[in-house]
Amino acid sequence: MRAKRMTLGKVVLEVLQRKLGFQNPLRRWHSLYKYHGADAFDVTVHNQSYKKEDKIKIVDEFNSGKLTALELSGKCKITLSVVHNWINR
Repeated sequence: MRAKRMTLGKVVLEVLQRKLGFQNPLRRWHSLYKYHGADAFDVTVHNQSYKKEDKIKIVDEFNSGKLTALELSGKCKITLSVVHNWINR
């Protein structure tokens, strides 16, 4: 019975992750490495601010279908949640 609940819980978690846009950290790291190589993992400054034009450019790139939110996150070195916030505004 417990194994059945664990399997159901895993399926529910995976569905929620897909619906809400949560991704496995390995996918995020892969995207960062794809665009920036080993430099992607250097320590960065937190609480960086972005110009309105930069936000619009990223949202436009997402809306054009060229890149996913995860790919834009890796390309621009911005957390996925920030990219989603900009898209949903």
